[in-house]
Amino acid sequence: MGRGAQEDVYLMLVTANVLRLRRQWRLAEAKCSEVLRRDPENASAYSLLGDISRDQGRLRDAIEWYKLALDRDPGSAADRKKLEGVIDRVFSGRGRGVTARAREKMSQGLGRLAADVRGARLPASLVAVIGMALGIIVLIAVSAVLLGRGGVPLREPTTPGASSGAFQVASAEEPSPSVAHVERTGEGAAALERLATEAALLESGLLEHLRGRARALDPNCEVIAVELDAKEGMARVQLLMPEVWGASATRDGIERMALALGAEAASWDGQILAVRVRCDMRGGEGAERMALMAEGSAREVAKGTEMGAATAEEAFAFVWWHPELRR
Repeated sequence: MGRGAQEDVYLMLVTANVLRLRRQWRLAEAKCSEVLRRDPENASAYSLLGDISRDQGRLRDAIEWYKLALDRDPGSAADRKKLEGVIDRVFSGRGRGVTARAREKMSQGLGRLAADVRGARLPASLVAVIGMALGIIVLIAVSAVLLGRGGVPLREPTTPGASSGAFQVASAEEPSPSVAHVERTGEGAAALERLATEAALLESGLLEHLRGRARALDPNCEVIAVELDAKEGMARVQLLMPEVWGASATRDGIERMALALGAEAASWDGQILAVRVRCDMRGGEGAERMALMAEGSAREVAKGTEMGAATAEEAFAFVWWHPELRR
């Protein structure tokens, strides 16, 4: 491509980015497409298409565009950072922004209400009653956030690892203490604390189990965290592996542990519907990079492992590898 053509492409990319900032998505995409017609290997155009998809909330599309950009420019730290940021949002950030905004608005509303009460010069006894009611409302709202962003409360856990439904939601016949129940009975903090403790017990039981399995299979693998989401029926597992071998050996080790521990999490309880495994790799200087993100239904993950799946793609429905570890 001649110098003049390169300048034209550069100007088109600048124009596309301005259109993106103006939220003129279709025009911005059209400019990127024009660039790719002239230069099919232009990594900046793919990266910009990723930005456009990300800004519109089409995160899965953004992941694919960023992957295409990195395929053409594997050394781009900016695109790698964008990709890892979007993957984090897809796998671990869903719904949390909504919860944070709702909590902020509630806090603002309660603050205004409290100011109105103080300015109304009401009798001291009535002010005390209103203050107690506000405190109960805040306690209930905070507990709802802690128990899975408004998900159904968990029942009392059974023996960890049993198939009798330790990771269960409350049934109509045997309701768990709900927010309404707390309000009616006045159990308040005690009931909410019990529910939070039950959820923590479920997670800690699976965490200890997976750590034991990891030690037995590969002492280099560290299970960082386990999260059970009652609302989605999702078990999330985060691993850390050292980047001490070549790319091929690193990938093989990560893949082996992701398959084994993903299957363990999938079989932990019959109410787990899906499994998500994230594995980071730690370099010689301590820096950590996301190496693998994989997600699939619990049944398929467990079945794939039982059938001798040799790769993450054979067991999980969605798999992302760090560019340096792709085959």
